[in-house]
Amino acid sequence: MIGPMNNWVCSMKINEILDGIKTQLKTQFPELKTCEIHDGRFDVSELKRVSTKTPAMHISVLGLPMSSDQSTEEVNVDASLVIYVITSDQPKLSKGESARNLVEALIPTVSHQRWGVMQTGKAESINAQNLFNSTANHGIALWAVTWRQNLTIGSEPEQESFMPAELYVDGVQINE
Repeated sequence: MIGPMNNWVCSMKINEILDGIKTQLKTQFPELKTCEIHDGRFDVSELKRVSTKTPAMHISVLGLPMSSDQSTEEVNVDASLVIYVITSDQPKLSKGESARNLVEALIPTVSHQRWGVMQTGKAESINAQNLFNSTANHGIALWAVTWRQNLTIGSEPEQESFMPAELYVDGVQINE
């Protein structure tokens, strides 16, 4: 864990946007049994673990490539974001129909949101993909709604090199 940085202006936009997405989804989809921030992609065992409480949405950052527009001293990234939609069969609604309904509602939401975070661009390259696999999905439907969103995450450091004021490895501070 990296704590506050001394001469690096940084506002933790990545965590802010994830929290903002989670808040918006919980508000818009109160019927979700699970709405959480996830650390990345799913493997089969992780999918089994998280698919016990459906319908569910899991939010993640898949990458943070630097933005092609670096014309200012601000540091911009084109965050690659995803919302995984996981559903299972319900008495009057199939897992597939449920997932498609949620995805259809998500696309306009994503396209119009800045998630309550300042200096956030509009969503671009929105894509919804059906990730269903009868072998791996064990009775669930799985979709991924992905997009890119530009974030200003800080400004250039005032010096050529910098070190965080606090740096932790495995819970132990390694610099003082």
